[in-house]
Amino acid sequence: MNFVNCNSGPSSDKEGFASLVHELKTAFEPRGLLLTAALSPNPKVIDAGYDVASLSRDLDLMTILTFSYQGAWDEKTGHGAPAYYRPGDDNLFFNVNSSIQYWLDQGAPRDKMLLSFPLYGPEFELKNPDDNGLDAPTTDNYEEMKYFQ
Repeated sequence: MNFVNCNSGPSSDKEGFASLVHELKTAFEPRGLLLTAALSPNPKVIDAGYDVASLSRDLDLMTILTFSYQGAWDEKTGHGAPAYYRPGDDNLFFNVNSSIQYWLDQGAPRDKMLLSFPLYGPEFELKNPDDNGLDAPTTDNYEEMKYFQ
């Protein structure tokens, strides 16, 4: 189950998602099936879309999608899944450590949480190939790159 962009719908989605998960748990448990969900790392999404106590009770495993923190939409280079906050980052909470800690602070149980991370890096098209370090200006080109250097 994947419900990661849940802060853009009506407020009733939070309760509705929790209810759906509970109904699925009720149906899955007698059959010995596990119920898992892929969940957002974003505190705004967590607050708007997840009843953490209910999900913690009903899900067998909670996969936190700790990737795609940065990409072409930022118009600068950056880590796709930074482990920690780096001075100069635009968002204090867009890193793996902060995301996992936020879930824990909301009451998610450690023994049910799974950390997901990418085995790839984000791609960027540099505005100036000579300026190529972290935070280097990029285009907002979302087209698939034809080659990599």
